[in-house]
Amino acid sequence: MVAVPSPASRGARPDFAFGEATLLLREILRLTKSMELDMGAALGTNPTDFAAMQHLMESGPLSPGELARRLGVTTAAVTGVIDRLEGLSHARREPDPDDRRRLLVVPEPASVHRALDRLLPLVRGAQAVLDDLDESERAAVTRYLEGVAAVYREQLGSAAES
Repeated sequence: MVAVPSPASRGARPDFAFGEATLLLREILRLTKSMELDMGAALGTNPTDFAAMQHLMESGPLSPGELARRLGVTTAAVTGVIDRLEGLSHARREPDPDDRRRLLVVPEPASVHRALDRLLPLVRGAQAVLDDLDESERAAVTRYLEGVAAVYREQLGSAAES
């Protein structure tokens, strides 16, 4: 356990004690945010536009309404997001093949490749660390991460669906 400094030495924060794994998870979350900001900057996007790109990369084409829901913005605001992504050649609007009255936002393959070129070395490195563990260690890591993900989902409630 690592003790966090007392409230007197850190302001009004209560005194907590966290295990090393929890502190490392917190560091990974901070590093993830930094990585996302770095990738967004490399692609010329702001954080909201980069989040939209992430949704498009993970899910493929989405309707503007679904993209707005996932980003937690209005449909009017998502129009600006899509306009900026189109202007940067990261995405395009296409008619929905199942309902030509609707539009889909489609990620541009070249942009997806640029993002993946930056992301895949990180993913492969993390996988290599996991591959160095034996089966029981990998199972323990998986149980821990499943538990942490469940805590996040519980805390977020319906917002976790975004």
